[in-house]
Amino acid sequence: MIIFRYLSKEIIAVMLAVLIVLLMVFVSTQLAIYLSKMANGQLTTSIFLNLAATMIPILTGLLLPMSFFVAILLAYGRVYAESEMTVLYACGMTRFRLLLYTMILAFIVTALVAYIELFWSPQLMKYQYTLLQQSIENDLFGTIRPGHFQDLSAGQILYVEGVSQDRKTLYNVFVVQPGQPPNLDSDHPAPPSNLPSWDVVVGETGSKISEPERGGDYLVIKNGTRYIGAAGQTNFLISSYGAYGVRLPEVKVNPETTQVPAMSSEYLLKNYHDKHYAAELQWRLSVALQTFILALLAVPLSRTRPRQGRYASLVPSLLIYLVYANSLFLARDWVDKGKVNIDIGIWWVHVALLLLAAYLYLGKPGWGVREKFSYLWRSPA
Repeated sequence: MIIFRYLSKEIIAVMLAVLIVLLMVFVSTQLAIYLSKMANGQLTTSIFLNLAATMIPILTGLLLPMSFFVAILLAYGRVYAESEMTVLYACGMTRFRLLLYTMILAFIVTALVAYIELFWSPQLMKYQYTLLQQSIENDLFGTIRPGHFQDLSAGQILYVEGVSQDRKTLYNVFVVQPGQPPNLDSDHPAPPSNLPSWDVVVGETGSKISEPERGGDYLVIKNGTRYIGAAGQTNFLISSYGAYGVRLPEVKVNPETTQVPAMSSEYLLKNYHDKHYAAELQWRLSVALQTFILALLAVPLSRTRPRQGRYASLVPSLLIYLVYANSLFLARDWVDKGKVNIDIGIWWVHVALLLLAAYLYLGKPGWGVREKFSYLWRSPA
């Protein structure tokens, strides 16, 4: 029990350190993407912190398998390099007992990853999609940056000089959108048809109102002027107004790209016959299973000889991890596109890694059955 606590403490300490470093890298990358969207007016400042907070648990579930794998390699590599493992083997420690201690800890980490991936992460992703959809559809003014041109949709361009503190009123509003040629009399012929016509609206203030019976949201601009015509022509239709409503584009999030990752695991299991749902459920299970298999691989891969250095096996081990992880991504894509039957699914990747683990545990080629079977119960020479 003392040895188990000692080894577990070493692994957990390194795992947390590696996890924190990986989280800092991935979270900062994702935050940079969100900041870019916010700068372009595609994301409101009000939900930025909520998205950042929900992102950390989601990334934790995905990064824990790698963190645990690297932690075993580094912790056991240090123990081997400083000859502590040699002392443990001299005192009766066997490979089987070392594997048993590691698998107990691996089971706990695997259970944590399974809970995050199967239950917690889908709820957080659903919350993220809700925030993003509300931001796009219901909080236009939250994305507006004074002094910048903003592409709304369908050719509509918006420019404002200022926004009120409560972000409900715009000042010095400029809106341009594709328009129809002005309907002028015969003394003022319409612009040639090969030139595009534009509808430009300029006003002192603007505010958003919802008119469901009229088809959606409108930007109501007050005390301004409207210009309709084609660039380079003199026959513009110019009118003044007290209040003018510009129809705002209706933006909808495609359910095909948002709902599946946010669906509950129970719902995915009920609809497992569908390739999209099967691919998502297999992926969630694979992340947890990956934790256990990587721990199984890390024990023999971490073994180093004296004077060899604690990082000697790190590079080849990370190469194995990269091949494993990319194979899982590729296999999930194949299942999602129907290239691989869902019964085969992603599982063949795990089987390949289990065969590699079996080879590493059963010793060297040419050994007899008796030697291989007794390999785990022997202390190394």
